Amino acid sequence: MKTKLFTSYAFWLLILTHLTLPVCSQVLSSPENPEEFQLTIRNVTQPIDNVLEFEIWLQDTDAAQPLELSTFRIGIAFNNQIMSENPPFNYGHFLIIPGSSQLPEEIQPQNVAVVFSESRIFFRGNYYPPGFGNGFIVPATIPGVRIATIRFINNLFPLVQGTTPDLTFLPNTTAAPSYISFYNQTGLEVHVPIVMGSNAIVAENPLIVAGLCLNPPVAYNISGSLEYCSNAHSFFVELPNTEVGTLYTIFNESGYEHHYTECWGSGLPCIFEVYDCLEYWVLGRNVCGSTLMNGSVDLRYPDESSYIVASDNNVCAGSQVTFRAYNNLPDSVSCLYHWKVNNISTDGNEEFSYTPANGDIVTAIMYYPCEGTLIGSNYITMMVNDCPGNHTTWTGIAGNDWFLDANWSNGIPQSNSIIHIPGGCPDYPILTTYIHNCESIIIEDGGSFIGAENLNEKSAMVKCNITSPDFHFLSSPLSSYSPKTFGEVFPFNQNSVWARRYHELTGNWINKKARDYMLSGDGYSVQLTQPQTAIFIGKLSWGEDMHLVSNHNPGQDPDRVGWNLIGNPNPCSIDWDLMLHDGYENSVYVWNGTQYISWNGSVGALENGIIPPMNGFFVKLIEDWQIKFYFNQSSRVHGNASLYKETPANTLELKVTGEKYSDVTFLHFNNRATKIFDPEFDARKLFGIEEAPQLFSYADGKELSINELPFWGSEVIELGFTCGKSGNFILDGKGLESFNNSVRILLEDTKEGIFQNLSDKAQYSFSYIAGESEHRFKLHFTEISSNPEPSEVNIYSVGKTLIINNFTGIIGEVLVYDFTGRMILNSLIECENQPSFTLNVAAGPYVVKVITAKGVQSRKVVIM
Repeated sequence: MKTKLFTSYAFWLLILTHLTLPVCSQVLSSPENPEEFQLTIRNVTQPIDNVLEFEIWLQDTDAAQPLELSTFRIGIAFNNQIMSENPPFNYGHFLIIPGSSQLPEEIQPQNVAVVFSESRIFFRGNYYPPGFGNGFIVPATIPGVRIATIRFINNLFPLVQGTTPDLTFLPNTTAAPSYISFYNQTGLEVHVPIVMGSNAIVAENPLIVAGLCLNPPVAYNISGSLEYCSNAHSFFVELPNTEVGTLYTIFNESGYEHHYTECWGSGLPCIFEVYDCLEYWVLGRNVCGSTLMNGSVDLRYPDESSYIVASDNNVCAGSQVTFRAYNNLPDSVSCLYHWKVNNISTDGNEEFSYTPANGDIVTAIMYYPCEGTLIGSNYITMMVNDCPGNHTTWTGIAGNDWFLDANWSNGIPQSNSIIHIPGGCPDYPILTTYIHNCESIIIEDGGSFIGAENLNEKSAMVKCNITSPDFHFLSSPLSSYSPKTFGEVFPFNQNSVWARRYHELTGNWINKKARDYMLSGDGYSVQLTQPQTAIFIGKLSWGEDMHLVSNHNPGQDPDRVGWNLIGNPNPCSIDWDLMLHDGYENSVYVWNGTQYISWNGSVGALENGIIPPMNGFFVKLIEDWQIKFYFNQSSRVHGNASLYKETPANTLELKVTGEKYSDVTFLHFNNRATKIFDPEFDARKLFGIEEAPQLFSYADGKELSINELPFWGSEVIELGFTCGKSGNFILDGKGLESFNNSVRILLEDTKEGIFQNLSDKAQYSFSYIAGESEHRFKLHFTEISSNPEPSEVNIYSVGKTLIINNFTGIIGEVLVYDFTGRMILNSLIECENQPSFTLNVAAGPYVVKVITAKGVQSRKVVIM
């Protein structure tokens, strides 16, 4: 059955070109013989699944009377059911393939526009001047001259198999003119209408086919200039080669995509215009997949940024401070600077001295060799204290009420107060009244404060002590309107600081420089070769930041794709369970110095899901694109408050400990979960440092740190263990009391062939040699009919192993029969508490009898 030509999802394509008519020309409205030419649609092809191409040809059918072409306006209808049924933004677009027209350049159609009301396209040529035979003469040979090749791209979705394009020339109407214009023998221009079936035919309308997808996009090299002065208006990145049907999008180092510079492949280069000096990558997508183009373009200013150092900050009022401007240009380059205090220009060159007031913002702007630039310049927010002055220190001995005098050492803060919030307090302040003024606020390491939106401080200082040489995930507690550079945050011995930013698009870590800004809401990996204190001076964040999270990485590595490192933007903790989790997996991951610890909303090693102040954390986006991640003020909590969340029933925590390091994994039986990976319940395993043990379980082939699954009475869960260092380890089970007494939990060491009942003995010691198989342990959960009394014998099976809990301590005999009554085992049991027997028999039910001086006990078991 032929598909309908017109539907409510119609759209038009219009070629809009400027048309100017010479004054000497006269246009006749009456048509001449419409059979003097023929339009043909030919070569309707599908290069790949989502692309359709066709050619428009024009022939002079009367060789005795040459036709001199002046202009044209051609309409074509098509069947929009060739498009996949997706929302309107998934519709494709038409374009004219560059260089496809055989007409003179002056008359060629240039572009195509779309009207989303009907399934029609229109295109037109520029006006060609009259020439009495001096213009373009239409060939009389078949098929004539190619006006253009039209390409339809259905975005990233295949065309619908089995449909037909139903291409048709549109007739001439007043509302939608469709004509060919020629000069007649008298030099007058004549509009000749297009008549389908008369002077316009369609040579072919083939069926749409599937399976034309060959490969994901080819990885071409990208290129672009490397250095610009920052007063340049835009910069350019080039992709020299492109493929038909591929969408190319450019991203910067922060993961932001630039929709306004996306480019559809045509075989010709794509030129992307961008406006920031950053590092850029290009991603190509087609119906077969996505590919990251080779290399990146690092658009940078030629080290024009100045950065300044104050002889001191956090000074007493009345102290003179000397500022010095530095740059990274060669010594031979002469640099000139403007200095500003609170955006008011003042004198100075490489050095500037003055007596600052609290909250002053001092800026050094290099204006030569790149004149007039602001971008990349450093500035310092000064903290000036009244020494001695109206200092008051938070004690927290009476709760978290800001306006309770007992909570302060020198009374409730006033507008001229310098506020200190130390670490180690029994409680921390929450300010809920809008708005409270103060001179400055200093939050020491370990301190906490909620209510920055209600505090109007001239300056704030927040400290974070980093004592470990291991990596630390750090974020800024300052407002996005007053970001600090890494050089300001770590003002001392900056050569000992190594800072990096995770880039989801490439899955790589990007090194940051001293002059780069720490942006609010971003997380950074920081490693120090010696202990330091990170010092943030500026205005506090209000805790309502937004962060863009993406899933643009074209690879298949689950440890790279969709992972985003975010930072807590508050001078207090946040509760993960109070955050919105739409669009990304429910679990959060925090680095503790040696391991990633996780929380899924109910269990995990990240205690109660509390993320400390200024701490970075990873989330994984589910969707293949990007969404906005919001921090909400209601998620703010004090980390030292009573935040106990009850561990759910049927939760087993397994902790493995080696010589110096440990790791933990969780198993939780939850009948709302499935046995495959559940983004709502499960947490992935992210591996820690090489010398630390790594413990995890499996689901759906994925390594998990938290595994939730239903309990059907008998479960076997494989545990993975690995370590980069050989040694002796202890596996310890916790939470066994959360299970019903009828559940038996056995740990199987497949390497040693040992079963241990964790309900009786929760610790298991083992040795490990680096490089051994990680598939070593299994956990067997079995529900028995009752909890045996000490005078009884309990009988159950795990796989092909028969286990007998002989609580009597009496020597006895065990007999095993199949269901035909044939005896397959007859063995003695000694005084040991838990003998086991491997039954190499077919799977099925068997009857076990245990005979002791206490009597005979029988039980049916199922051998797997």
